[in-house]
Amino acid sequence: MLHYVTRELHSYTIDQFLVSCRRSKMTPPSFLRPLTYESLLAVKQAPIGNYVFTDLDRLSDYEIDAVTEIARAIRAADPNALISNWPNRVLGRYALLRRLYEAGLNSFAV
Repeated sequence: MLHYVTRELHSYTIDQFLVSCRRSKMTPPSFLRPLTYESLLAVKQAPIGNYVFTDLDRLSDYEIDAVTEIARAIRAADPNALISNWPNRVLGRYALLRRLYEAGLNSFAV
């Protein structure tokens, strides 16, 4: 199972993908399960599986720490679980743009 985690207010990103699958007569992937941070942080035990954490720039430092601990617990429960982007390792917008500029990949500085 692949859990795709978004902010509740921004779950339209994955919802639109699933709707477009249905509109084009494709069966939405059965392995894909949308989740929200709000629901993930409210349960006592996160579902085991693979995770894609999105909307990280919309989380507070506390929420990033909490979601990182959830990711660690998932990996401890199943060492084969894949965490595609660890919440505590993703660069924020400013740091990412700065690093891209310093690497010569962006022509502008921030």
